[in-house]
Amino acid sequence: MAKKWKRVTGVALSFTLLTTSFLALTACGSNSNAGAQDNIIRAYGCEPKNPLVPGNTSETCGGNPLDLLFEGLVSYDGEQGKVVNSVAESIKTEDSQHFKVTLKPGMKFSDGTAVNAESFVDAWNYTANTANAQSGQSFFDKIEGFDEVSKKDATQDQKLSGLKLVDDTHFDITLDAPSATFVTSLVATAYFPLPKAFFKDPKTFGTDAAHTIGNGPYKLKNYVHDSKIELAVNEEYKGADKPQNDGIEFLVYAGSANDAAFADIQSGTLDALETTKTDNYVNNKNDSRIQWKVEVSNNYASISIPGYLKHFGFDEEGKLRRAAISKSLDRKAFIEKIAKGLAVQPTSFSPVSKSISGSVDKIEGNDVLEFNAAEAKELWEKANKISPWESGETFKLFYNGDSGGKEAFDAYANSIKETLGINCVSEGTSDFKTLLHMMADKKVEGAYKDNWQLDYPSIENILQPLFKSNADSNYTGYESEEFDELLNQAAKQVDIDKANALFTKAQEVLIKDLPSIPTTYGYNKGAFSPKVKNVKYNWKGVPDYLRMSKK
Repeated sequence: MAKKWKRVTGVALSFTLLTTSFLALTACGSNSNAGAQDNIIRAYGCEPKNPLVPGNTSETCGGNPLDLLFEGLVSYDGEQGKVVNSVAESIKTEDSQHFKVTLKPGMKFSDGTAVNAESFVDAWNYTANTANAQSGQSFFDKIEGFDEVSKKDATQDQKLSGLKLVDDTHFDITLDAPSATFVTSLVATAYFPLPKAFFKDPKTFGTDAAHTIGNGPYKLKNYVHDSKIELAVNEEYKGADKPQNDGIEFLVYAGSANDAAFADIQSGTLDALETTKTDNYVNNKNDSRIQWKVEVSNNYASISIPGYLKHFGFDEEGKLRRAAISKSLDRKAFIEKIAKGLAVQPTSFSPVSKSISGSVDKIEGNDVLEFNAAEAKELWEKANKISPWESGETFKLFYNGDSGGKEAFDAYANSIKETLGINCVSEGTSDFKTLLHMMADKKVEGAYKDNWQLDYPSIENILQPLFKSNADSNYTGYESEEFDELLNQAAKQVDIDKANALFTKAQEVLIKDLPSIPTTYGYNKGAFSPKVKNVKYNWKGVPDYLRMSKK
């Protein structure tokens, strides 16, 4: 989702579900110990697409556990709105291109081995190298030498020339050019360190408790695939983020996943449900069995249209049809009737929260995000003069069937059908994992939900991984020299305001091409047990599991 690359696209694109937590994949029975008065937080989870490896995790199913199992050089304090040191003692630079990193002494992995400079340098070199096929590769594109290690024919012994190991607690980073956003980007999962055990057997790492070793406040206690991911407190952890509970259990649901999880919240067998259906909230907001936490989500929600689809290339015809589809969506009606007012109409590609650096309220050309039936028809007819849309053709909208998004996608399809007079249908896949593989393999025969949870608090983390040419999470195949050059210029700025101004111009390119059509920013409608204290969301829109407690 990138990741998202991402933490990505796990988030359901409907008004009813606007976060990836609802993309659970398989069945899980109620936990027999869930009703016991303990200090373990049982939370709604989903089966990761890949093993629990920081550099190869592209969605929140794996990303949420990894954020608790590992710790990077820095973290983001959403309340203060700034990056703070974690494993790093200091990161010094005089020019925003050359960085000297000093690590805190005495930090350890859960197996007792040292977290040292080599743990970061080796992990970054491994993830950046094409030979290792890691989904987080593009995070390292600013570091000197990336062009060489990212070639298709790169060999495993090739390293980033911009990384220099000094000693156990020091290493240097050299970028291709100055970057105002680089230190902020270090918040991302891809920059986490890896222990020596990983390099001895990378294929089994992250597949079970015996082969998963992190340096975060928790360690992996048990991993039953398609059932649960259990985290216990890591006794070796010496950092500042001490858990306020005795562990986290992410439980995996199947079928009507959200309904089953919501019922478990009501019965007391589940403690934390990141977000639930709008109807569940509206109909039960006074239920004393539920502690509600409702706030706007920063997750980018969209309908993406791959360029390989007939009629939807990134040429003149494709641009006309994409704009027509966008103007066919009556977002205000969706917000009122389906989201019950718990959604926000987008005016750009930016998150709603101003805590995300570079977010803007409006961009030039954003009228394409307004419903206008007459203009939509006119645009569609202009496209037909280039290449006619045949009467037997169907435009499909895909979503993952375990997300609870059927109502919203049916509404999207009906709006397009009625406005443009074409056959348009919504179609659910069995689960999120299936849809994600279809996206990656370019086998989606239509548009698809494509939501994104931020990896670091900058608009760059939406624009770069989703839309830059050949980026890891650019499943539409979008390529634009103008857009890429604006991102490249922004990445080289030392002044963050100048970088953000260029990101705004990049959004103005996207609004013309529309590889992805913004739909709404929804609300997290979190349902929690009344027994749970300190319920908050972090800047990603994910519950702050570490600080939750039943005591």
